[in-house]
Amino acid sequence: MPLPIVAAVVEPRARCCAAWASRRRVVAVLALLAAMAGTSGAAAARALPAELSATGAGHDGRGAIRFAPQFPLWSDGSDKQRWFTLPRGAAIDARDADAWRFPRGTRLWKTFSVAGRPVETRFIERRTADGGWTFASYVWNPAGTRATLAPEAGVTLAVAGAPGGRYEVPGRADCLACHGSAAVPVLGLSALQLAAPGATQLRDLVGSGRIRGLDPALLDTAALAAARSALERAALGVLHGNCAHCHNGSARRVPVRLNLAQGLADGRASLAQTLRSAVDATSPAGSRRLRPMAKRRCC
Repeated sequence: MPLPIVAAVVEPRARCCAAWASRRRVVAVLALLAAMAGTSGAAAARALPAELSATGAGHDGRGAIRFAPQFPLWSDGSDKQRWFTLPRGAAIDARDADAWRFPRGTRLWKTFSVAGRPVETRFIERRTADGGWTFASYVWNPAGTRATLAPEAGVTLAVAGAPGGRYEVPGRADCLACHGSAAVPVLGLSALQLAAPGATQLRDLVGSGRIRGLDPALLDTAALAAARSALERAALGVLHGNCAHCHNGSARRVPVRLNLAQGLADGRASLAQTLRSAVDATSPAGSRRLRPMAKRRCC
């Protein structure tokens, strides 16, 4: 039987069920839930550095660990580079292969470039003081020599080469809307994302001691191996990388009961739960929830 949600991938921006018109309301709710769960903790967060260069050693990628998820988030065609650092002697706890525990002091950066020029760098840090998470975006100057903290509400930039010449930098609440509703606030650095066929990223991180506790059998497990065809695997990967941070099984997910999150530890079980939730979402009750959203622009 063909995957019933493959059609949703054909036109991701037209068919995505995230509601642009009501996005601010969704963001507000998810940000509140994330704050209650300790993901935000703005009152406890230290003042955000005004310059990207002050976010810590490794901010420019030097001395940091680079990685590339196999199912990246679509970002209007921009190029992205990602890297992270861990405190000296610390490691990621991967005993739960699909919900890694990052040590306090973990820092991650992701730079977006358009037409070869850096435009924005996003920064995530697990704070040492309280274990909460800090999110920030930094905007690069036209020369690509300096990046400064973006306004809290975000900003729209005029960028040649971007769709329509416009580039939207998200506000901090927008960051929480995605990162705060997932099982783990770090989205692209996971066992499933690094377990690409023929890739060595996961094995290298385990071998260097930066990841501990991962079931050794998973080092030889290809992500989404339960998919019944290459098309099904691609569809599941796109949905996981672009939609599962909101549509998942966590208590902080969006109201639509559609679980698109895939796992590496038990790929067959995660595929089965996705199929079950897709059937539920297309039931009469689920369709009533989805129908108004189908007319809105994707986030």
